[in-house]
Amino acid sequence: MHEVTVWQEGDKALTSSRNVAEVFGKEHKNVLRDIDELMSQLDSNFTVLNFEPSEYKDPSGKKNRDYHLTKDGFTLLAMDFTGKRAIEFKLAYIHAFNALQAKHHQEALKHEKKMLGELAKAESYREWALSYEDHLFALAHDLGMLARNYGYSNPAGLIEQRGQIKSYAKKRRKK
Repeated sequence: MHEVTVWQEGDKALTSSRNVAEVFGKEHKNVLRDIDELMSQLDSNFTVLNFEPSEYKDPSGKKNRDYHLTKDGFTLLAMDFTGKRAIEFKLAYIHAFNALQAKHHQEALKHEKKMLGELAKAESYREWALSYEDHLFALAHDLGMLARNYGYSNPAGLIEQRGQIKSYAKKRRKK
């Protein structure tokens, strides 16, 4: 018995028409025929979302047609498969799809939790920056008041004078 194969591609859980043929013991050409017939009866939006045309190379290197099926695409296709073994295989696929979707959902939740943590950290930095900005505005205000007290129209003159005093002090220390 062949193993049910389901994989994740983006946010979709998929299986291949070849795997369906192998698991259900059908010829792949007949599964392709069933898919083509099914697609001819379905809305094109549904087929585009659930039956993705693909190709594979056989051992001789020849390219062959294949489909990647979503859970919904598989479910519609497998509805016509009958018998006790068919039911077992359908259940195996359903469990595989559900397990993969649950895993994908858990990974998405983990990623979301991480992003929320990063967002909280960014918000903390933003609050710190805002409080620092308030502190700078208060210092600028105090510097302006100080400059006016010493007869300057703005703090630039006071800062320039401070620089000159420092420069003079350095020169004096060298002597």
